[in-house]
Amino acid sequence: MTNKQLEKECFDTESIVDGTTCFTIINYDIGSKKNIRKKLKNVQDELLLQKEILENLQITIGAGVVKESIAEINISLKTAIWAMEQRIMQGVNRLIEGEEVSLNELADSRLFYEFNKQMVDSLERMDEKELSNALQYLQKELKNKENTSGHEVIQMMKEAMNLFLVTMKQNKLNIKDVDTYFEKFTLNIENIGSIDDMFSYLIKTMVTSFRQAILDKQLEDNKPIRDTKQYIKKHYKESITLEIVSDYIGFNATYFSSLFKKETGITFSEYLTSVRMEKAKELLKETNMSVASICEEVGYNDYKNFTKGFNKYTNLKPNEYRKIYS
Repeated sequence: MTNKQLEKECFDTESIVDGTTCFTIINYDIGSKKNIRKKLKNVQDELLLQKEILENLQITIGAGVVKESIAEINISLKTAIWAMEQRIMQGVNRLIEGEEVSLNELADSRLFYEFNKQMVDSLERMDEKELSNALQYLQKELKNKENTSGHEVIQMMKEAMNLFLVTMKQNKLNIKDVDTYFEKFTLNIENIGSIDDMFSYLIKTMVTSFRQAILDKQLEDNKPIRDTKQYIKKHYKESITLEIVSDYIGFNATYFSSLFKKETGITFSEYLTSVRMEKAKELLKETNMSVASICEEVGYNDYKNFTKGFNKYTNLKPNEYRKIYS
């Protein structure tokens, strides 16, 4: 803050910067209150002249209630923060006067209870659309709620984010960098100037994280199938059985057979056959190897069984396939 603007009216000033917020203690004669407010507005106007240089610059000055005793300075600080948060409802680029109000009004409100139910249900059912609907419900209700303060909005958003993180953990949906996630979110909303922009950021943040967590879970759930496919592609020349592969993956053979069919739409045997036959087709087209050699190369030890299986797979005998495609 440009302290020179206040020197004539003040005994002294002290400032400290925390992130994008500057806190200033102003010590002045109580009779100069009106002039101090005018000087603060002048300071803001000076800072806003930097908008031509600093794109998207927004300035809000929150003026705490005046206290005559140093013992009450904490009250002045809290009301200044409340005033700064009030920009969400009143708009930015202005001076907002602080008020001594309760800061715990929404602790057990009906609104959060209803939102809580909707959000938890959406996460348990892994329903992205319902998650967005729950957040939009909270946004609408807060905007329509009479005398909603900026502080209430910010506290509700923090509660919503905390609920999101707890419920995601309970449903074993992992979020990347979860240890710093809430802190980063809190810092970012301090730089937002309206309730609509805040909720836009909240919804985008939650939905993006939720979507990635679902994708990661699906990849994790499909890992046994992906490992199986890799194993088959590496060992198709060998004698492979369902029991051998399921033991390698670490599952019971019966359960693994059912899981493979559910995830791929075909049986384990059908997939193994397709890998071997596709390799046989490749060798018939690109090499001069005999059919008998190709039979062994792709994991068959019975020539008749191989040619029968190839005919069923391609509707052509191996030699016919080679004549057409080589």
